[in-house]
Amino acid sequence: MFVYQPVHSLLSFDVTTPLSCSALIGYTENQNEEAWKGYVYACLFFVNGVTQSIFFHQLFHIGMTLGKRVKSAAIAMVYKKVDSMYFKMWNLRPFVKK
Repeated sequence: MFVYQPVHSLLSFDVTTPLSCSALIGYTENQNEEAWKGYVYACLFFVNGVTQSIFFHQLFHIGMTLGKRVKSAAIAMVYKKVDSMYFKMWNLRPFVKK
């Protein structure tokens, strides 16, 4: 989880977007540039978007899974405490085979 957040941040706003945008703007301003450079810049934008999406998906998946596990553990802990208090209050024993 600690790897996905910095990589996603670098891909989205910090490094690659300004660099690729400035390269594309420089390409469009110069009329004598080769056409293959435009295709390379377009492919770089696509690869950047796909990679960013993959890292964001993994980050979101890990965060949601962790949140659901914490929620389930808290619910189980509260249920266990209430259950034990109920048996103590009514002086009952659970039906457990020994």
